[in-house]
This record gives sequence, structure tokens and C-alpha cells, in this order.
Amino acid sequence: MLHQRAQSVVWASVMIPVLVLAVGLVVDGSIVFSAQREALGLADGAARAGAAELDQTFLRDEPAAPARLDTAAARATALAFVARHQPSAISDVTVDPRQITVRVRVPATTTILHLPGQQQVEVPGQAEAAPYTGVEVGIAP
Repeated sequence: MLHQRAQSVVWASVMIPVLVLAVGLVVDGSIVFSAQREALGLADGAARAGAAELDQTFLRDEPAAPARLDTAAARATALAFVARHQPSAISDVTVDPRQITVRVRVPATTTILHLPGQQQVEVPGQAEAAPYTGVEVGIAP
């Protein structure tokens, strides 16, 4: 009987940390995956908002040419979109006349598995968008 108790103490001392680790992976993993979806959605929305800022002067001068971005307005619009929807996100916007790229890092607070003193991790997201005008037959870029 005493031998069986000793075995249960050893078994419990091994299994309790394993169970805590498994629960921590499930809980913190779901937090990080949720933050990643949020970061991707935020980056995609900001890129699309920035891609709507077309260079109107170029469009008037060259109506048959592919649309170009107003780089300053596109960058400002994308940054404002991120700031409005997720003020704690860190964003970086790269714009050229043909494409806008938005990179964001959204903080996610872990609850169980984290380093001492560091409860937040930054989860990245990136999206690209291009200006588009008119109607074409086929697949849009």
C-alpha cells in the first residue's frame, strides 16, 4: 500500500506540470492566433484604404495608363487607419506609385506561458494592395 502511494506521488508530480503546460499552450496559443488574425485584418484594411488614394493629376493627364498612388496620401491614410482601429499597434508603411505594403505588430498579452516580466508578445501581420480603377474582363489584380 505504501509503495502504491509513492507511485501516485511520483505520477502526480510529473503529470501536474505536463497538464499545466498543455493548458498554457492551448490558452496562450489561442490568444496569439487571435492576435495574428487581428494583425492580418488590420494590415489588409490599412493597405486597401491606402490603395484608394489615387494620384488624381496623373489619372487626368493619362486616363488610359494604369492607376498610380498618391504616395503621401496613401501612407497617411494607412497610418491613420491603423491608429484609428488599433492604437496600440506598431505600423510601418511602404508606398511606391504601384503598390502599398503595410506591416503591423499587434501586442498580445499571454496569461500562462510567458517569460518573467514579459507578458506581451508582438504578433506581426503584413498586407499589400495596388491601385485599381475601372472595369476589366477577367480577374482583378
